[in-house]
Amino acid sequence: MQLAARGPLTSEKPVILLDLNSTFVENTREAHRLPYTYNVAAERYRMWMLPFLRAHEVVLITVRPERLKGSTLDRIEALCGWGPAMACFNPWRLAAPACKARHLVETVFPCFGQAEPGRYLALESNAQTRAMYAGYGILAVTQQKLAKSQMADRELD
Repeated sequence: MQLAARGPLTSEKPVILLDLNSTFVENTREAHRLPYTYNVAAERYRMWMLPFLRAHEVVLITVRPERLKGSTLDRIEALCGWGPAMACFNPWRLAAPACKARHLVETVFPCFGQAEPGRYLALESNAQTRAMYAGYGILAVTQQKLAKSQMADRELD
């Protein structure tokens, strides 16, 4: 399954930059027991995130190898009945912050526009990648913080 960008931003809501491996996948340690191995067929996703994700344009942005793009997107669609507007995997074998920064510049910004206050919200598990997003002026929070803000029905900050 190949997903393409849906074009220019059509909403006042932020575009969500969704980390995959430890943010959306709820059983990363169980499904991926060895470093840099991926058992996509064993993955489960955080279903509680789906109402939030469905209400936004979502860019799945991951360090996962490009060769797993099809199977990963198919698994997400099969289990969640949902898929991101765009999916950026890692064809370069770069570490997470470098991979995601390159995708921002080369793929995301040309499609959805440059980073401006409120345009993007990153849901990201990696502290170094959250710092990279902050360098672009993009708010980046963990899924735990998203869960707490949704329970309290308040803004993320």
